[in-house]
Amino acid sequence: MAAEDETNRRARGRRLSNIVAGLTGAHLQDEPAWSRYWWVDDLLEDSIETIAPLTVEIRGDLVWGDGRHDWTMPFRGRISLAEPADLLASYEFELANAATGLQKVGYSDRRFEPRTDPTEWLFTFRSRN
Repeated sequence: MAAEDETNRRARGRRLSNIVAGLTGAHLQDEPAWSRYWWVDDLLEDSIETIAPLTVEIRGDLVWGDGRHDWTMPFRGRISLAEPADLLASYEFELANAATGLQKVGYSDRRFEPRTDPTEWLFTFRSRN
């Protein structure tokens, strides 16, 4: 039974990560620093934690590319529901280290040890609630 719960939890986490990656990619298309030839491929979550009732925080690496190269950038997001029936009440996504910029960490160079969040994020996106 516990293994089934863990499997279901991971599957829900992957679905949430896929939705967040798609939404983040849509936001990036409007950014001047983002090339129209780049796209977001995935969000590889390091952790998904419940930080308050109906609020989760996701940390990990956003994977993006241009058809020839793939890179990663640090990601932190919070998603809050106003009540259980809401699909999405509010969110805030922070990504990329402003000190280093884009195209710095290739996908194959991704590190798997715990890391500290950037002091300053390059992009911050919020829902318009």
